[in-house]
Amino acid sequence: LTQTVSKAATTLALTSSPNPSSFNQNVVFTAVLTFPTGSIPLSGLVTFNDSVTAAAIPNCSGLTPTATGVATCSTSTLAQGTHAITASYASDTNFVGSTGTLNPVQIVNATATTTAVVPSPSTPPSTSTVNLPVTFTATVSSQAQKGVAFTGVMAFTSNNVPILTCGSVPVSSAGVASCTTSTLVAGLDSIVA
Repeated sequence: LTQTVSKAATTLALTSSPNPSSFNQNVVFTAVLTFPTGSIPLSGLVTFNDSVTAAAIPNCSGLTPTATGVATCSTSTLAQGTHAITASYASDTNFVGSTGTLNPVQIVNATATTTAVVPSPSTPPSTSTVNLPVTFTATVSSQAQKGVAFTGVMAFTSNNVPILTCGSVPVSSAGVASCTTSTLVAGLDSIVA
């Protein structure tokens, strides 16, 4: 008698927490495999992929699932935006591979920032003279941005009106942008960046 034993099927369910998340926030993806349990364990590996990079999520490739079929991926490297995350179980000697897709997709929102504006010269009270240049330096900060370079541009306004030469000032990787102008008119000016 010859007995033919087929590989057992697996299915994979994928969840994430939190979702939505914020940029630079840690997100945990959990893959749960369903398979016929018994004395023969799973021996394949699980890999988590991000559609944005079309590659495995860093440190989330080739993970060994637990005896109950659970594999987790923890990451804080997802960029702002929408991410279609998948997890795949590679077929092994006894079990067929399977793939699960995160539904709904992972949403990564921008983090909250604060901006401080300081004039130069900065003699209290903040004063300048008509037709003479004054420089405003804005510094952006964020608790979640630590260790990550800032990008983008900053717009400076005076009394809710864009300052002519400062409508689109590049922000340095440290989160600093400066605007020099001599176009302010006499009176009180509310400067916002």
